[in-house]
Amino acid sequence: MAKHCNFVQKNPKRGTKQPNLNHHIDGAIEGAHCTLEVARMLEGEIWGQGFPQPLFCDNFAVESQRVVGERHLKLRLVKDGRRYEAMRFGALEPLPEKVRAAYRLAVSEFNGLRTIQLNVEHFE
Repeated sequence: MAKHCNFVQKNPKRGTKQPNLNHHIDGAIEGAHCTLEVARMLEGEIWGQGFPQPLFCDNFAVESQRVVGERHLKLRLVKDGRRYEAMRFGALEPLPEKVRAAYRLAVSEFNGLRTIQLNVEHFE
């Protein structure tokens, strides 16, 4: 069921929290549906203005995080005992130990191996 999720972000100039834009969230996705097959299906669709790619929201534990390519965070997130590889592109701010994240499912290809990846767009 679709819902709106209001994320709050820090104002970098004042160090205070301020409401971020409301983001249309398609809800949580069950682990059984968080698969490479579903990510491939979503990437194969045509998305655009007025019809964005699904954005999911869930709570995770952050198992690890490190900077890659000088501008991105590579993450390992855990939910219900399952580990997920994730990326936060264009952001270096470390995530807290527990996080509510808005993300898109993606296919990551490295050395010919395709795996599922969560691309984190917002967190709190």
